[in-house]
Amino acid sequence: MSENLRITAEHNRIVRPRKKIQHEQNREENQLNRYMSKEGGNFEVLQQQERAKRLLSSLYDY
Repeated sequence: MSENLRITAEHNRIVRPRKKIQHEQNREENQLNRYMSKEGGNFEVLQQQERAKRLLSSLYDY
């Protein structure tokens, strides 16, 4: 039982920060979507720029 608990704790230690980052990225993307729906403009270009920025950021974070 203690081995299962240790494995679960290790898994949670790894997964929780990743989920937190994903949640923040989703929140930012939703904010951008709301802004673009109000303002109009070239939404796809801005969305691609945001994805590229997140990708570069994630490469440097790990």
